[in-house]
Amino acid sequence: CALPICKTSLALQFGAGAQKREMKVYYINAERAINDSIVKCFPLLDANQVDWITPDNGEAAIDIMTYLLRTESNIFIINDSIPGCLPFNIEDGAAADDTVGALARLFAKFMPKAKKYAGLNKSILVQLNQERAKIGPMVKGGKEQPGGNSVKFYSDVRIEITKRFPSPDIKVGEDIIGHYVSVKIVKTRFGIPYQIAELPIVYGRGFDKIGRASCRERV
Repeated sequence: CALPICKTSLALQFGAGAQKREMKVYYINAERAINDSIVKCFPLLDANQVDWITPDNGEAAIDIMTYLLRTESNIFIINDSIPGCLPFNIEDGAAADDTVGALARLFAKFMPKAKKYAGLNKSILVQLNQERAKIGPMVKGGKEQPGGNSVKFYSDVRIEITKRFPSPDIKVGEDIIGHYVSVKIVKTRFGIPYQIAELPIVYGRGFDKIGRASCRERV
């Protein structure tokens, strides 16, 4: 997702819904991007009832999530984010060290366990990710997501958020107060895939789920 505030906003709204269902919410702040001004945008989320965890590195984040999924039930974990879970050899290594694929190898070991424990203990893991441009002369214009293919394979639902074009801005007079985004279900095991919703996100308020939103199926 190219819009960090959007994926964080969506995850926090999911967390508010989980609290309504009496699920314990954990926020893994690996990216260290969340702050009070963002959390205050979601009055439905009881931030005092959220466990905010800031791991030192990717291995610590994986160990914490594995432990929670294995030992607790009916919990809701937000991992913000996969690129933020830097393996130790990348975070503390030298610039010249060969670290290609380190993040993908880390999640390749974690995802099968996360899938198993979440299913056994009726828990949910939401992982935020980003699209990056592929490197190489043969992949011009191609996109990839950090974390490797195991993240895609073991996910039950994958949601892609992009700006709606053209004219994504929401204005009051000359002031831009938000923008429209396209939310696409690119994978789901629980319904029909490729559903798309166009939602307004208002700065300081989050997503407007009613507003002028419209849904359509991909033809």
